[in-house]
Amino acid sequence: MKKFLSLLLSCALLWAVLPVSDAFTDANGTALATHNASWTIVTGAFEINTNGVQHTFAGRGLARWTGETFFNNQWVEGPAGTVGSDGLIGLALRIPTNGDVSGYYVHWSTGGTFLAKLITGTSTPLADTTAPVEGAVMRLETEGTTIRVLKNAVEILSVTDTSLTSGVAGIAAWYGPNTRLSHWEAGDITAGGGRRRVVLVQ
Repeated sequence: MKKFLSLLLSCALLWAVLPVSDAFTDANGTALATHNASWTIVTGAFEINTNGVQHTFAGRGLARWTGETFFNNQWVEGPAGTVGSDGLIGLALRIPTNGDVSGYYVHWSTGGTFLAKLITGTSTPLADTTAPVEGAVMRLETEGTTIRVLKNAVEILSVTDTSLTSGVAGIAAWYGPNTRLSHWEAGDITAGGGRRRVVLVQ
């Protein structure tokens, strides 16, 4: 008991709060990781444009949030910005923190809304539906083995998959840059949509 009390007395409480968010407000052309150091680019290239984020690499893009630890059941959402015809950008969850190009993601263009999984760089489609209109609030959730997509709080896609069980939230893209995400927010699926985490620092 004395050792326990001594430990408590020698510790400080640090609070971290989810959800986290980014409004992408910066000068056009600013690299995403320069705009906000909490972003780590896994692959591709992202930059700020017209108070949104776009992908500027001719290929796959994946960026993960490094500023917080997420529970396994997660959500990420944001309004669709400019919806272009050839580039796709969207939301990602359960991205590994070890640099693997993996995660569940939903992204969109004028051609539709596409839910897929990315495993070490290989993408597998899971489900798809019609494209969102500009301003529609898109949301991706992972809860246990259920992966679901909501548009304006209405579920539009749902599948089950066991490939990825943990990780962090982020952004996924394919080519670009004429499709943008204008806001990004993510957290854990709990009562109230977020949580507080207490860290004991000795």
